Amino acid sequence: MPCPKAFFAVCLASFGLACSVRVPSSRPEPLRPFEKAMQASLEALGRYRLEISPFGKLTIESPSQAFFDPFVQALASASLGRGQARIACYGGSHTASDLYTSTLREALQMGFGNLGRGFTMPVPIYEDYWQAGVRIHPSEGISTLEPSPKRRAPDAYGIAGVAFEARGKARAHIQSDGSTFSRLGILYWAQPGGGKLEAEIDGITHTFSTASPSPRPQAHLFALKDSEHDMILRPQGDGPVRLFGLVLEKEGAGVLVDQFGVAGAKARHHLLWQEESWAELLAWRRPDLVLFAYGNNELTEGHVPVETHAQDFERMMRRFRSRFPEIACLVIGPFGATSALVSMNDLVALNRAYRQIAFRFSCGFIDVLRWQGGPGATSRLQRWLPPLARDDGIHFTEAGYRAFGAALTTAILEKARERIAQHTWH
Repeated sequence: MPCPKAFFAVCLASFGLACSVRVPSSRPEPLRPFEKAMQASLEALGRYRLEISPFGKLTIESPSQAFFDPFVQALASASLGRGQARIACYGGSHTASDLYTSTLREALQMGFGNLGRGFTMPVPIYEDYWQAGVRIHPSEGISTLEPSPKRRAPDAYGIAGVAFEARGKARAHIQSDGSTFSRLGILYWAQPGGGKLEAEIDGITHTFSTASPSPRPQAHLFALKDSEHDMILRPQGDGPVRLFGLVLEKEGAGVLVDQFGVAGAKARHHLLWQEESWAELLAWRRPDLVLFAYGNNELTEGHVPVETHAQDFERMMRRFRSRFPEIACLVIGPFGATSALVSMNDLVALNRAYRQIAFRFSCGFIDVLRWQGGPGATSRLQRWLPPLARDDGIHFTEAGYRAFGAALTTAILEKARERIAQHTWH
């Protein structure tokens, strides 16, 4: 992967995160360590599996056998205790709930090593916002900025497509909630006239300026004791402060899952993120696998043709691939729906288009509709005991998302094991 620009690389090097290039071994490692780690991960999924399931088998469709190898090599290295496997997850509310993503995180970290929570928002982005492993308290004096009908011009939205700005004195409060970490990164927009930010970590205050001669993404980094932590961020009101999020992670070998989902997000919103700053931040996170889960929010826009949504998704994928041609990628198709807002014909058509686009850009495809039992199967999930889909006809319940997370994790591990057993990468 190309390294970020020099100014950013210097910052990362001071934090022990300097860029590196993985060179696959000409002699593949034994399969046994991977199988041991895989078994531990599958056992961790036990509490999320349904005794009786209405779902089918979830599989990864792929344009080639080698598309997954960058992630497979990273996961194999983690199973040997020698490296890290990093996953980045993008999507709308299905992803933003952090239910299937935290299931994936929990299971993989149980078997392959725990690198911590990863990325989190610094303030709640909607009412009753919940994220696994952290408690994000209501903020004071901070506005949320994201693409919308009123914000159609490209802007610096950071790595997740949403930014948080304070123009006066403000406060954000984030606490560990069952998770530990030893590295904290505060992601922000360095800009001319940027104000000071006070970061109180476990009662100790650190103050730094977000001012810069030219605008650019930046990270202020802290090395901490590996434990739970309490963080309060206070913009001082002497200039604008724009935050992109926090990174909470550990040292060593293992797995990290960054969750970048935002409720209401659509694939076309990526096209309004300032490309250079987004790509620079994502390069810093060094993902080996990126997941994209869009489509349901698009389908509620009945006045927009499916062809237009497919074109937006293709443009987003083209931008991603132009920046990151070597990263493994999975496209998760739209979830089934019974909502009156969604046309079943459009749902099937968009699912088909996403599969074709995924293959065109050398990504795997997850057919959620097939796994659910078809585009209209959501009504059956609503009647299941316990219910697996919500009354709105679009979203799953926690049990439903956990079941999907377990199925997704299993599919990823089975695909990885298949590639390791074949020993075909060069």
